[in-house]
Parts: sequence; C-alpha cells; structure tokens
Amino acid sequence: MVLLGLMSGALGSLQIALLKGMTISASNQGIFGAASLGYLSIGLTFGLSQFYMLNVAMQYFDQVAIMPIYECFLILTSILTGAVIMQDYRMYNWQQFLMLLVCSIICIIGVFILVKKPAILNPKPLMATPTLESQTEQGDSLLNNINE
Repeated sequence: MVLLGLMSGALGSLQIALLKGMTISASNQGIFGAASLGYLSIGLTFGLSQFYMLNVAMQYFDQVAIMPIYECFLILTSILTGAVIMQDYRMYNWQQFLMLLVCSIICIIGVFILVKKPAILNPKPLMATPTLESQTEQGDSLLNNINE
C-alpha cells in the first residue's frame, strides 16, 4: 500500500519536473525542438503510469489511507526533484532548509500513523440484512402454518 502511494507520488513529481524542463527547453529551442518533445513524451508516460498506479492502489486499499501517502510523497519528491534538477536549493538559507526538513519529517510520521491504524476486519452492518436461506426458511414455515 505504501509502495503504491510512494511510487505514484514520485512519478507525479518527476512528471512535474519534466514538464518544467520542457518549458525551459521550449523557451530556448522552440516548442517542437527535440528536447522539448522528449521531455513531453517522457512526462506523459510518467503521468499515465502515475494514474494507473494510483487507481490500482485505490482499487485494492482504502482511499482514506492511500491519498495522504500519495499527497505526502508527491510534495516531498517535488521538493527533492526541484532541489536537484532545477537547483531550487539556492533560494533557501540554512534556517529555512532546516524547517523544511523538520516539516517533512512531521509529514512522514503522520503518514506512518495513518498507515498503522487498526483495520476493521468484520464491521457490523447497521441493519441486519436477511440472507436467501433465512428468507426461504421463513417462507417455508409460513406455508406450513397456513396449511395446518
């Protein structure tokens, strides 16, 4: 569950970084340059992969647990890819970078608390719904009472 959320978030942030690279390349080479089209095709591939992994995760696991994992890792990997690829680390002084690190750790701890919550294995229904066997037995006993 965590791996699917993590991978879809990472692919989403890589898609954003590639599309940023495409806009930079398009401003230098034009929109139909080889690098721009390469960035676009790889970015679209990452985007489709992200949607597929997120849909698979929500198909098999609870959406309430998947979406915080996805959003947390999307934001964290967007920060990391921006710092590495776009060199955004130049904008921060050491105090801002330290607070960014502390807030990231708080987000990760919060996600792990959400993941570790106990699952309800057999929830009791609000209203008891009769099964087919119980309906058949009730119908048979009603017919026996009428015939007697």
